[in-house]
Amino acid sequence: MSILNGRPRLVKLVPRHGKQQGDLNILLDELSGLREYIELPIYSWLHTFNQWRQMRFFLQDKIDQGLCDCPIQPMDPFPYELADVVDSDVFLPASLEHNVSAAANVTPNALFYPLVKKFTKISIESSCCQHFGLCGAQYEGDIVFNETNIDEDSNANSLTITGSRMRFQLNAMRNQSIFVNSYYYLHDVTSAWSSGRAATAFPYALVFVFEEQYTYIQGVALQSVLLALAVVFAAVFVLMDGSSRLAAVVTFCVLSMAFSQLGFLFVWNLLAGPRAETAINAISVVNLLACIGLGVEFCVHMAHQFSLSRRRHVESTSDDHTRYALTNVGASIFSGITLTKFCGIGVLAFAPSMLFRVYFFRMYLGIVLLGCFHGLALLPVLLSLLGQPQKYPNDLGSFLLSEERGDKFEDEPDLLE
Repeated sequence: MSILNGRPRLVKLVPRHGKQQGDLNILLDELSGLREYIELPIYSWLHTFNQWRQMRFFLQDKIDQGLCDCPIQPMDPFPYELADVVDSDVFLPASLEHNVSAAANVTPNALFYPLVKKFTKISIESSCCQHFGLCGAQYEGDIVFNETNIDEDSNANSLTITGSRMRFQLNAMRNQSIFVNSYYYLHDVTSAWSSGRAATAFPYALVFVFEEQYTYIQGVALQSVLLALAVVFAAVFVLMDGSSRLAAVVTFCVLSMAFSQLGFLFVWNLLAGPRAETAINAISVVNLLACIGLGVEFCVHMAHQFSLSRRRHVESTSDDHTRYALTNVGASIFSGITLTKFCGIGVLAFAPSMLFRVYFFRMYLGIVLLGCFHGLALLPVLLSLLGQPQKYPNDLGSFLLSEERGDKFEDEPDLLE
């Protein structure tokens, strides 16, 4: 059930019955327009209360005949009723014209709150409710009254309304997109209505606590991924003896893993259909961040061995360093990381819960496969091409001389870092 709660000043629009009550009715009309998401009617105490007020002459006749037990209410017209008459072409007696020009004489604030309080005491078992449909007791929990003592000598109290709510049910939701849209449009309508008014309206339901994340989850995912990549770059930079080149290569591989993971899920969603698709939510974002963390494990060992080879074999080329790294840790990455993780996540494929199969097995399977590819295929190629600066001769003359001799040039360059 979706509930529209008002903050303390929301129902202060109601007492004057004029423009501000009309504003509240505008909100009800705008909410009623969301038929795709809201199951009408909207259970509003104000609507039933106005019916009770408009039927006061009819109800008074029934009370006089002993056929009704509705509470007695004043017969004097309220300002909004007088204003409606003034706006029309109906002729007004002089007494009513005076009341219109001096609406304060009717004191709507003083009469309205006690009338609402009296209205909420109409029990469901009463003939007023059973025969005329005016059941105020059902709205008693929807209104918060505040009664304060204004004169200790006379025990005079001031009654006000500090908050209220209007109840309605949401239509049956078929998928996540409709869930998110229901929250978004309800929040949009109430926010637009509250803008520029001395009151605040907002939609509330238990499911909205979970649906709210979808309004900003993509931004949170992007921010978290970028922050994680920055941490990866800084950590690899420190561990690789301050080599920004290696840090950039490893970070690029991890970023490529994250993008490839999204593509992997997109293709799987096309094959699995809408009933088993992996959507962007809190669980998938956490797993995407885990993809970055585990992706470092697939890449950092190779980069570390490449860095060790550069320190130990200064004269070797980047191809030699890459070959050294693959020889030392390539088998360990495949057997110690890839196969062990694959065995660990394999049991999730047989989990009875679709949550584990869709959001954990599917995503971690992509992490393992993509991590193995990036760590053993893409990263070695990048290290071979970009792992260290290209060597160049310090003496151009010696290079030309070697070309004339036809000898293979053997240089001893300084590595540029």
